[in-house]
Amino acid sequence: MARVDAARCTACNECLAACPYEALEKTVVDGQQLMRVVASLCKGGGACVPVCPEGAIDIIGYSDREVTAMIDALAGEAVHA
Repeated sequence: MARVDAARCTACNECLAACPYEALEKTVVDGQQLMRVVASLCKGGGACVPVCPEGAIDIIGYSDREVTAMIDALAGEAVHA
């Protein structure tokens, strides 16, 4: 499952556009707009991680480097299929 770091999130909507599960939504916390993960929809696919310009999203249990490598590998397989 993804996790958003509220201190780094700027609510730019990049993650929202990237998530095929629509598992992110904009919310307001203490007057700050940010993205929130909808746990019941998040599949932990990680498409939101590399598109975040602030590096505010992590997948619980994986580092950013591991998620990016998985996405790159899957994208390469899709291109060669």
